[in-house]
Amino acid sequence: MDYQTYQNVLPIIFFLGGVVLVFFVNLMLFYEFKMKAYGYYALYLMSVCFFVLCVNNFVVYALRSSENLDQWFKTLSITGVYVSMLLFTIHVLDLRRFSVFWLKSTYLFCFVIALLFPLFFAHRMLFAIFATSAFIIPIYTLLIAFFAVLKRIRFAVLYTIGLFGFHTGMLVYWLTQMGFIPLFPLAKTGIIVVGSFWEMIFFIWILVLKSKQTQKQYHSALMRIREKEQEQLTNAKFISIGRTIGNITHQWRQPLNALGAVLTHVKASLLLHNTVRKQPLLESLDTSFEILQHLSETIDTFYRFLLKAKSNDQPFCVSKQTEILLNMLAFSFKNLGIEIQLRIQSDAILLGNANEFMQAILNILQNAKDQFEIVHVPHPLIRIVVKQRCRRCRIVIIDNAGGIRIHPIERIFLPHVCAKADNSGIGLFLVKEIIEKRFHGTISVRNYPKGALFIMRLPTVE
Repeated sequence: MDYQTYQNVLPIIFFLGGVVLVFFVNLMLFYEFKMKAYGYYALYLMSVCFFVLCVNNFVVYALRSSENLDQWFKTLSITGVYVSMLLFTIHVLDLRRFSVFWLKSTYLFCFVIALLFPLFFAHRMLFAIFATSAFIIPIYTLLIAFFAVLKRIRFAVLYTIGLFGFHTGMLVYWLTQMGFIPLFPLAKTGIIVVGSFWEMIFFIWILVLKSKQTQKQYHSALMRIREKEQEQLTNAKFISIGRTIGNITHQWRQPLNALGAVLTHVKASLLLHNTVRKQPLLESLDTSFEILQHLSETIDTFYRFLLKAKSNDQPFCVSKQTEILLNMLAFSFKNLGIEIQLRIQSDAILLGNANEFMQAILNILQNAKDQFEIVHVPHPLIRIVVKQRCRRCRIVIIDNAGGIRIHPIERIFLPHVCAKADNSGIGLFLVKEIIEKRFHGTISVRNYPKGALFIMRLPTVE
């Protein structure tokens, strides 16, 4: 290969290398962001690359094909160039949001080009391909661009500038191809290269800005989601505090009634007999002190539950925390006739916030309690089984409240999904958040013939 040939071929090779590089970058961005604009621009770059190869007869030399087949390759590549450009236009200017007319007409235009270009070639109507490529498509795309500019669509100005440079280069190429402008072959290729580089600079600029805009939208949406989750967690904590105060009321009602009975007995003895024997008085005082001690312990338990929610993660015993929780709920569940059976087969140790663990178990038990109030089972029963196997703690909570009537059943963990009309529907959502995000475990639920079955699997520590 002589020096003149190198001089002619090297610029084309460098151009194609740049196009291929940008093609792969767009392909990676397409897989990363799932934005169709990147995919269509990658298709457009591939079509341009193939068209340049056809124009410079590389395909003919490589395949040793005839001139007829070479013209066919050129027709297919130019069809790909314009169809992919129109599809890229739809998505980069987001016509779906601004104009249904331009959107539908562009899709129709793509279909017409894909159908007519091979048909024109088959009937040797090369002038029709020339007229469509040199005038009709550029005029149409420029009309869309000007419409976008007038509508103040984002990136419309950059798109119009890049489009104008590309169409100018392609127009000059087609005029030289049809013999209207006499130029030697290298000049034809140079015009395409310059026009393509021009539009590549502006189109890549648009895609870079669009990716930054997408990242900002993603981070903004993520912040809104986190704020919404935090709001839901806060609401859940307020609801939990309300239920806890209700449990305190149930916990205190019977001891206070017992204390009132003791004091009434002492008062009645004084009023009726004008005297109180020492031994009964001491027994009554001991009973009163026991009741007051129980009330004090109840307050301490609820204090630890409510006011230590932000403590650091520390190892804690599952069985101990579960027993504390059941002691808190004992009176309120007993008054409704609900029996809770706790079966501990292992003293599993978890690492985390004990309060959050108790919060998760409490929400499941409260949901079962709410279900019992609806279905009125003759013998309400909740069973809790704690097991450990292979450094995993397995907690099973079973009730006989008739099961969950939401389909699919996994929706029960979504926010604001609840079978009870006056419920907030964030209790089980909070449970899933705590188990999966705070304890790095899993939670699942299914129905069995008599009720619902929750299974939690949590990693343990030594």
